[in-house]
Amino acid sequence: MTLTFSSHGRAECGPVALWITPQGDGFDRYQLVLAQRIAAELPELHRMAATYLDRFVDRARICGRPDEWWLDEVDLRRASEAHPVVTFGLGLDGDHHGLWTVELRLVHDGLWPVRLERLQQ
Repeated sequence: MTLTFSSHGRAECGPVALWITPQGDGFDRYQLVLAQRIAAELPELHRMAATYLDRFVDRARICGRPDEWWLDEVDLRRASEAHPVVTFGLGLDGDHHGLWTVELRLVHDGLWPVRLERLQQ
């Protein structure tokens, strides 16, 4: 799948927004390559992030029912070769104004979850 990024650094991969850093007349090359890889592996990476959240969060207690995690966005704007971290933003129906994030780090050619956070918007 070829991603087409707007001048603001946003591309859509189905219903999921991918964000990278605009630079002058183009985009951060490292992030572009990583975004293409993530787009190709998105269903598997979504499952990995959701499984990681499920280790710590009881979905039924959060929103009253055990709905599946939906993936809203993938943010690569902080990713670099020195700091290969990507943030997946997930949500649950019924968890109004909540945003759950899972950071995945590129380690030995694979992305692995390393951190989670919940923000109230």
